[in-house]
Amino acid sequence: MRFVRLYDKVAVGAGWRSGDSVSGLFELTIVENLHIGYSYDFVTSNLSVDSGGSHEFLLNFRFRLRDVHKNIECPSFFSYE
Repeated sequence: MRFVRLYDKVAVGAGWRSGDSVSGLFELTIVENLHIGYSYDFVTSNLSVDSGGSHEFLLNFRFRLRDVHKNIECPSFFSYE
């Protein structure tokens, strides 16, 4: 999956599995630790007879566990500065 972040608030992306499916993603940052999003996966293989694709809704709350991890920064695409 490849995506682009705009103004650190919006992410739009697309992906594919060769010969199987194509997918799209939209994510919105409400506040630094709260993200919501939507993704759709469209099946392009023979499974499309039985599957019209799938919808995914995302609610992501991110919080720091500095005391548990001894203040080590957790590797993530989104950083907490």
